[in-house]
Amino acid sequence: MKGARWFAWLFCASWDEHAHYSPDGKKILWMSGAELKVQFPSVYGLEWAKYLRAELWTMNSDGTKPIRLTYFNQPNHPDYRWFQKNVFATKRVIVSDNAFSPDGKKAAVCIAYEQPIIGINSVLAVIDLEKRQ
Repeated sequence: MKGARWFAWLFCASWDEHAHYSPDGKKILWMSGAELKVQFPSVYGLEWAKYLRAELWTMNSDGTKPIRLTYFNQPNHPDYRWFQKNVFATKRVIVSDNAFSPDGKKAAVCIAYEQPIIGINSVLAVIDLEKRQ
């Protein structure tokens, strides 16, 4: 594609999507299952949805310096404890779509979680990116 910059950012057995450039174009924010070691027995139909977990990541717009920003799926981490206490005690969290604030210092993030009987529910959170990097 003319004028586009392509780079490979792959984690084995991870799920990566919802990538967005920061307002100044220097950073990318996206959801990823990297480091969570999720095993997908099948990607046919919607079978994968029962296993998906993801966190919020950032990197430079050239693909360098990836940094994991959230840890909602990591027991004993402060993010995990906060979510379990203040939102819902769940077995899995999916940090999904996101959007930078106009100044690029914060992000609005949709955080989905599994709730028995109801299924997937979600909350919207604002994350201070400057405090996370």
